[in-house]
Amino acid sequence: MENASRAIVMAGSMLMAIIVVSLVVLVFNNFSSFKASEEGLSEAEKTVEFNKQYDVYERNVYGTDLFSLANKIISYNNQEEIKESGYEQMHLKIKLEQDLNDTEKYFKKKNQISADAHDEYYNESEWIANYNFLEDKINKISKIPFESKSVKDEKGNYITKTVKEIANMRTIDKEKLDFKDITIYKGVTYKLDEIVNQYNIYKSDFTKIKETAFKYIVLDDNNHYSKATGRIINMEYYGKFK
Repeated sequence: MENASRAIVMAGSMLMAIIVVSLVVLVFNNFSSFKASEEGLSEAEKTVEFNKQYDVYERNVYGTDLFSLANKIISYNNQEEIKESGYEQMHLKIKLEQDLNDTEKYFKKKNQISADAHDEYYNESEWIANYNFLEDKINKISKIPFESKSVKDEKGNYITKTVKEIANMRTIDKEKLDFKDITIYKGVTYKLDEIVNQYNIYKSDFTKIKETAFKYIVLDDNNHYSKATGRIINMEYYGKFK
């Protein structure tokens, strides 16, 4: 009788142990599933928030918007955490129908020179490089000074104005100040009419590229989004100058 009681107690103990272990395993599995679900939701939310930053550019945009987008993409691609996280870099493609200016080197139509169709497009870095190149030309020319032939200021010095100031003057005011036709600036000789005309051309081109409307090209999902993360990785535009 005593042995039977011991057997029942032992069996009951083993049963309790099995129940406890089963409960622990069940709780652990449920917790793991919850964590996995929570982490998956977090990653999905991150993707949605990330794409929101670029959804606003999924439309026809002006050149000023493209400069902002190109800078945004470059900044994103250069982040160390992006390089180390396994996320794919973003790519911007811009195609021009014609040259912005036939006689200048910036914002030229790119022709396909190989079997690679990408030859026809500017990427984000090339786009910003052209923008900076033109802006730098404007800034350099704008500072060139020209001196009046006969009009002096209160201190007895001949009045001097920069190309930028002269370009924005009324014709009657320029005639009154009677500027010298030639100036030497940083060892280089400049003619007034030629350099002011060149400045106006650069300024006009700069305004045109900023105000030109670029068509947004709708890509299929396989090209627009990363297959691995669902994040936007490719954006494309087409521009034609008026």
